[in-house]
Amino acid sequence: MVHFLGHYYDPTAFWTMIAILGAGVYGLVFYLFTAWSKQAERIDDVVDTLTTKVGQIQWYLDGLPKSEDAVRKPFEEGMAALHAFKWDEVIGHFTTAMTHAAGTRLVALLNLIGLCHYALCRWQQALAGLEESASLADLFQDSHGKAAALGNMGLVFRAQGELDKALQYQEEALAIARGVGYQRGAATALGNMGNIHLDKGEFDKAIEYLESGLSMDREIGDPQGEASTLGNVRGRLPGQG
Repeated sequence: MVHFLGHYYDPTAFWTMIAILGAGVYGLVFYLFTAWSKQAERIDDVVDTLTTKVGQIQWYLDGLPKSEDAVRKPFEEGMAALHAFKWDEVIGHFTTAMTHAAGTRLVALLNLIGLCHYALCRWQQALAGLEESASLADLFQDSHGKAAALGNMGLVFRAQGELDKALQYQEEALAIARGVGYQRGAATALGNMGNIHLDKGEFDKAIEYLESGLSMDREIGDPQGEASTLGNVRGRLPGQG
């Protein structure tokens, strides 16, 4: 067990949680308060290395920080609890927000709830939330939300060792993201596909996808995504490091 902030965590759940925070929470905080580029300067090699273990999260907020008070306040409370790693409390706040939310806000909240379960290695609960998010995304014709949900489902399957299924979901996420010009989502899917090919020992394919993701990160000006992709290349490809 890992002792952290007065609590004990299963080691797998703990490092998954840290990786998720490293990959995404920095971005969420600075989504609310400042530019992505400033935060990228603070990402160190430890966070990069941890990120390669679980891949890049598909964050999707759909304007939740600017929603009506009944939705925004529990969302903000959930984000505050997230910073303290209080995942079940986070889920409670996001669930409260859902009682007042409608439309694509529900897609975003279910995606976030699924990620909370993912952080705790609750694979089936994570998949249930993400599947519901994807279903509602279809209902509301929310391509960005659908790409995020599918990409995150791919991460869950990868964590369970189901690499072919994980790759299938990332491919679907990539196709949707490219279809609507969602470059951030496409870049994330490409990086995650590279990770899966690394897991499979398919290094030529891994390089192809990682280089494509890296090129898109640079094109859209996302230094955090670029740092994560470079971490994969440095840390896991033969002859790199």
